[in-house]
Amino acid sequence: MKNIVIYLVLVTLSITGVSKGQTLPITPLKIGDKVPDIFFDQIIGYTRGNSHISELYKNRLLILDFWFTGCSVCIIQFPYLTELQKIFKKNVLILPVGFDAFRTGSIIDFIEKRKGTGRALSLPTVVIKKGDSLLNRLFPFSGLPVEVWIDSNGVLRAITDHTCVNEKNIKGMLNDSTFRLPTASYKRILSNNDGFRLSSAAEETDLLAGSIITKSIDTLGSTIPFETEFGSYRKRLLNINYTMVDLYKCAYWRKEEELDKRILIEGDTINFFHDWSYANKISDWKYKEFKERNTFCYEQIFSSNISFLAAENKMISDLDSFFSIDSYIEKRKMPCLKLVRISSSRRFNIFEEGRSQYSEDQLEVTLRDEKVSALITHLNYLIPNILVIDDTRFNGNIFIHVSLSKDYTLKEIRKSLKIYDLDLIESVCDTNVLVLKRK
Repeated sequence: MKNIVIYLVLVTLSITGVSKGQTLPITPLKIGDKVPDIFFDQIIGYTRGNSHISELYKNRLLILDFWFTGCSVCIIQFPYLTELQKIFKKNVLILPVGFDAFRTGSIIDFIEKRKGTGRALSLPTVVIKKGDSLLNRLFPFSGLPVEVWIDSNGVLRAITDHTCVNEKNIKGMLNDSTFRLPTASYKRILSNNDGFRLSSAAEETDLLAGSIITKSIDTLGSTIPFETEFGSYRKRLLNINYTMVDLYKCAYWRKEEELDKRILIEGDTINFFHDWSYANKISDWKYKEFKERNTFCYEQIFSSNISFLAAENKMISDLDSFFSIDSYIEKRKMPCLKLVRISSSRRFNIFEEGRSQYSEDQLEVTLRDEKVSALITHLNYLIPNILVIDDTRFNGNIFIHVSLSKDYTLKEIRKSLKIYDLDLIESVCDTNVLVLKRK
């Protein structure tokens, strides 16, 4: 459920400086306005390392590509942007603008770790420090990626989503001063006091209770699964822009946690509904089409006397009916890796002060005073294609440090575990799986 356009509830990001004497407008810029001569004080991979924006758009079209490290769609498009830059050469500058949204230094770390790999960001990149807000005041946005188009006269020509950045539209901007592109739609922030959020967004009648399934709603940002009590007598389940498989995972999570690798889809026609793993393979900017065809919204409002478990059972029934699916949990045999102890020692149980820590790319993790289940969760993240289960038969707390290279292998993971007299062995296990079967 990771590969989604990121929805920013609070946006307080910006650049750090402007040219001396420059008075910045308080109101957002409109299409056709002159862009103030902003000063970017850190541009990685650029000749001088910094620049006024007027130098960047001089004699060429400038496209600012707003992104941050938590936006998978932003990252997927980097190779495509690089190819477009090669095509248009000196007539266009495509300039990624990375926001340190999570922590200071996240953009630099991201670029450094991907050097020399197929995922490297080779274009010069502006770094926007955490907490600045100027860019958001000038070019209001509440979701990323966002593309800001500025012509060679410093005039704002468009603010679009990433799907507009293609060879045809760039040629239109270069060759026709009247060329227009659709403005990116801003995501709406909805209050928990609203009635049916989805029906309101879809311009239908508000309801006091019930459930609703809609197609993808582009004007609402994708969210984590949402359940809450509101008002004095109602509760809500809410999932916005989820694939069919992810909706089922949300509905079943209280019955069976961490189902990612334990879902069996039976019946050929069900493949009409792709999951996010398919979105990673999409080329030629099919993402928007994928989202419209394969993502849905689900909302249920119900009495506070009803438990969330009962509401999730109704959600399962609603999904089964809508998608023509029989869904159920069943014990099945499947390939797995078992985490086992290779000696009677407890090297993983040596007390160490401090809290657990995870690096941003998850390649370095320190688990302190955690259950084995925390290590299993992390191993399942690191090893995507096979289920990892616990066979250590250890119920105490563990203290483990694992550090991996960016091109790590299963062999390297096993080597890190063996320091603590643990190992991963191939096996076949009986485990509960979620079966999704076409009726």
